[in-house]
Amino acid sequence: MAGVIVLLFLGFLGHSLYAGVVYQTGDNGYGDPNTNSIRPVGLKGYLTIDCVDSVNGRQVLILSLLQGLNRPYWYPTFDNKVQLYLPESLRSADQPTSIPNTAIVLPDIQIENSIIYREQLIHITRKADCLKVGREEMVSSSDPKFQTSVSAIVSLTRGFKTYVQVLSFLVVIRDQCNQLVFAAAVQQIIQSRTDLPTYLPDLASLYPQEFFPVGYLGGEGNKHSCACLPEHKNGNCVDIFKGRQWCYSSAGCHDATKSKSIDAYWSYDACTEPKQVGKYVEITWNKPPFKTLPDSDPESLLGYWREDPTLNSHFGSWFQRVNAPATLQPVFGFYSMLDFPQDSMDGSSKIDRSGEIEYAHHKNLIGRYSLERISNGLPRIEVYGPLEWSFPVPIGYNSKLKSVLSYGISGLGYLARPDNSIFRQDWMAEIMERSALTMMASVKDKQLYDHLGGVVPLRAEGGRDLGINDFMNSFMSSYTDSVNQMYYGDTMHQSYIFLGLMRSVFEGNNITQFNLEGGINALYSPNTCLRDPLFYRFNKFILNAFSHYKASLPLYTDAELEFPGVEIHELTFQSTGAHSANQLITFMEKSEIGLTGLDFDDIGEPAGKDLYKNPVGSIVRYERLNHLPWDYKVKIHSEEETAGFFRLFLIPDAEFVTNYIDDVVEIDKWPILLQKGTKVYTRNPSTTPFTREPMVCKDWPCSYQENLVSGFGYNKTEDIFHVNCGIPQNLMLPRGSKAGSRFRMFGIVSQFLENDEALLADWSELSKYAWGSCGTNPGVPYPDSRPMGFPFDRVPVCSKMDSYSHSDDECYGHDARAYSNGRSNIILQNIVIKHVNSSTHTPTIHTHTSPYMAKKEGEKEGLTF
Repeated sequence: MAGVIVLLFLGFLGHSLYAGVVYQTGDNGYGDPNTNSIRPVGLKGYLTIDCVDSVNGRQVLILSLLQGLNRPYWYPTFDNKVQLYLPESLRSADQPTSIPNTAIVLPDIQIENSIIYREQLIHITRKADCLKVGREEMVSSSDPKFQTSVSAIVSLTRGFKTYVQVLSFLVVIRDQCNQLVFAAAVQQIIQSRTDLPTYLPDLASLYPQEFFPVGYLGGEGNKHSCACLPEHKNGNCVDIFKGRQWCYSSAGCHDATKSKSIDAYWSYDACTEPKQVGKYVEITWNKPPFKTLPDSDPESLLGYWREDPTLNSHFGSWFQRVNAPATLQPVFGFYSMLDFPQDSMDGSSKIDRSGEIEYAHHKNLIGRYSLERISNGLPRIEVYGPLEWSFPVPIGYNSKLKSVLSYGISGLGYLARPDNSIFRQDWMAEIMERSALTMMASVKDKQLYDHLGGVVPLRAEGGRDLGINDFMNSFMSSYTDSVNQMYYGDTMHQSYIFLGLMRSVFEGNNITQFNLEGGINALYSPNTCLRDPLFYRFNKFILNAFSHYKASLPLYTDAELEFPGVEIHELTFQSTGAHSANQLITFMEKSEIGLTGLDFDDIGEPAGKDLYKNPVGSIVRYERLNHLPWDYKVKIHSEEETAGFFRLFLIPDAEFVTNYIDDVVEIDKWPILLQKGTKVYTRNPSTTPFTREPMVCKDWPCSYQENLVSGFGYNKTEDIFHVNCGIPQNLMLPRGSKAGSRFRMFGIVSQFLENDEALLADWSELSKYAWGSCGTNPGVPYPDSRPMGFPFDRVPVCSKMDSYSHSDDECYGHDARAYSNGRSNIILQNIVIKHVNSSTHTPTIHTHTSPYMAKKEGEKEGLTF
């Protein structure tokens, strides 16, 4: 059997499930059909319409629509290389009549050889629900009507014969749509179309208003006085405003003056202006005016993690990717008017096993936050569930985000979640509690009911969890793929909305009621919710509820956990520059993000001649957590040549463990071809399927824009097919501590299941993106048939024991000193993560060669897939 697996595995290493270069169905309207070249465009200093004959040229044009969303569509973008004008049939009344010779004039849109005009097209989009969310409406991307609008836009683009007609359509609706709806639709169009690559910049670079406190970053109109008075109580500054006290702990209050503005329930703490360092605007997260929590709250220690802009932009992008619609339906009879192949409408942005990915990724995020808490000496995450909803949350949270992107309204942003805010409103609690009871009943019955009354079984067999995806889709993302949306509700996504409306406050014995017009807080949006500590407490409750499903499944057996004939002898970790093995090094560093499309001279609505320029914005420098490069080696003995998966998890030290299901982070997962005998396999974790390097501008001209225009050195397809989704690579490891925090690495070699998707996967394509966190591209099966998070998704049966215990190491494996006592294909290795003080520069990397980095006799390089 092992020999057959190896032959199958080797046979499919070069097999591709989809073409390595993109293609396009039909004539593109301006050149040869099925064009897929990657070449330089804009050689004259600006792009011309023939750029659509290249993969990168098409991508430049659609990405240009996401720059300067508050500016008219005909203004220049992409370093002044792109200027789009509409034809007479579609132009805005404000579009200049004189068209520059450097501009691209997009084509008319025709239906049955008749030109469709601007007002007709807008009418169609309204009928199709593209504009279901108003341009200035407050709505979360977790709201079903948000996804309805996004899906409708994506569906309509399927009805146009040429790519340039799609651009014409998008340019018309760009100024009609809610900006976040439009941005999400463009993301899903890029994700689903076969004539576009997957190259999408980080959202923090494109939409900085969602991820940086732009109201504090520049411009005379955005400066505020420090809102502190000389009086102090318990080390906090106290401001009296309208007869109430406003407290905030900060340094430098002795230099403060009375504030003239109050932001919701927190005063602007601009005790110091943003520090200008050369061309950079510098943010220091834990100091005014950027500080978001008082020093008295221990959660303030974790701001470097929660408020990391690339982590938040990952979650926003990931949310859209995972919750893409399962099917795109024709709308308003529109397709019946088009001479367009029906099979072209079958394309979907939906990714395989999306419900399970949503569960596993939330679990991984909460696990990562738990390890950060351990690093900072904080206790485990306290659950925020129904028992806590009736009581006020003592300390609020102010994200300091003044977003003009979200709803197109100048000055409106995410308001503070005030001190002593309370979640429990009767109608909210009733919805959430009813959903929880329905969930528990489904677990007890081991089945779901579809919308026709049929039964959907919840079961696990053959090493696979056959119910998890339907279960999670029904309770976490019901508007996309629920088996019965009306019956099961939408527990997870409703919670974003309800938490985002937490503006009720205990005042004495009374509750001040909120209303939607009063504003929303950062918990309302997937782009910003990770910033608030309450997100982790609430999701701990949600995950605990979902864990009842996993607990209802049969326990893992020895046969499911073991790999006969395979033994792991050693697992060793080495950080570059560390003087001993199994010690990893983290540090704080300065990083930069260029904010494309943000003009600090005018952060509000477009006005005035100064906006008629390429919006390149400024460069923000901020502190972030990072680590020195590291790798690991695993010595494995196999009685025969075979193949499987090597899985690596980071878990707390034994003193912090209450069970092996919570607080576990999956670090790496990769297919391994085991040679007969004893070999050492080396793995660079930077290639893990769970993280990615954020694609951002770090200077001007912007590197990713330059790469797209230049054609990546003419044909580097591995770059243009990079999917910008995944936990930021700099946050792969928890912070650790100055003295060194103890953790453990858990390694397991697991067998492929029968007909495992791993045997058919195109690993060269999968290596280009973080499929472990973000799923595979649409139409590509998830390349691991075991449950996500295996074996920590549920409890095992202990080897040679009649009962099992959560805290007994022998349930899973052994450590390096006593590997014979547990399962031979599993190993536990103690490690230390040490944090060094280096806030202003990267630590010196020692160049000595460690004996653990040198090759040993019999060592085998880990295969790169």
